[in-house]
Amino acid sequence: MKAQTFDRYAQRIDASITLLARTLAETGQLPKLDDLAAAAHFSPFHFHRVYRALTGETVMQTANRLRSAKAVLALAQNRSITVLAMEQGFATPQAFARCFRQATGVSPTQARSEEARLELLAGLLRGPASARLEIHLASTDPFEVVTQRHVGDHSGLNQTFTELFNWAAGSELLDRLTGLFGIAWDDPRDTPAQTTRFDAALGFAGPVVPPPEHSMRTLPGRCLRARHIGAYDGLYERLDALYLFELPARGLEPGDEPVYFEYLDDPEEVAEDILRSDICIPVRSIEP
Repeated sequence: MKAQTFDRYAQRIDASITLLARTLAETGQLPKLDDLAAAAHFSPFHFHRVYRALTGETVMQTANRLRSAKAVLALAQNRSITVLAMEQGFATPQAFARCFRQATGVSPTQARSEEARLELLAGLLRGPASARLEIHLASTDPFEVVTQRHVGDHSGLNQTFTELFNWAAGSELLDRLTGLFGIAWDDPRDTPAQTTRFDAALGFAGPVVPPPEHSMRTLPGRCLRARHIGAYDGLYERLDALYLFELPARGLEPGDEPVYFEYLDDPEEVAEDILRSDICIPVRSIEP
């Protein structure tokens, strides 16, 4: 398979994985096969074959892995296994225990210790799909976002994002929200905290006119996009590896635009260990 075709297929299958994860998190139930296939723009007949070829597992195996990862986190709170089984959409605790053991190799009871949980999470959250799907070259149209500049330590970013959300809510724009982004003008590891620049950003469907305290910015669509799972503090270390290994291996170099992050989960609703973020490095091909 040509590299460009692989990247397109990976992006489409990744869209179905995102739908699967979101539906499981919200309802505990599996989405319909037709809906997963539609998210990937494949016919249902071909979808499961392409899915297995790219991820190394079936849709059901991915679902069980995600369910088990969520259960591992909940076990830390000494939650009842019966309650967990119901929340994860299983008919009985026994069915849940069987699924959990198949995904992890241990029983739910054995997974209650902190050491066991951390070890299990590393494998469950990655899975066989991650090595191939977590990094790809994305080529989409540039898009506009509304930004609010934050200068200072990253610990104050939450307040900046809150102010931006409050403006969007007060302007009745939340139903048009398409994405939550952060634009990293500086690396906080190399820049004094008091001068570190970072833009909180929101994307919307349709035109938006921001007030003077906010700005409009166009984000590039051609990026090396890499999925990061875990705390936001780990984004910059992951960025180092992308610069060092992934860009040269693909014949790419950073473009003239700053790196940006797309935040895919709400940290108030999703545990820090399983927060999903995409690192987006604007790129251009290396001149021969």
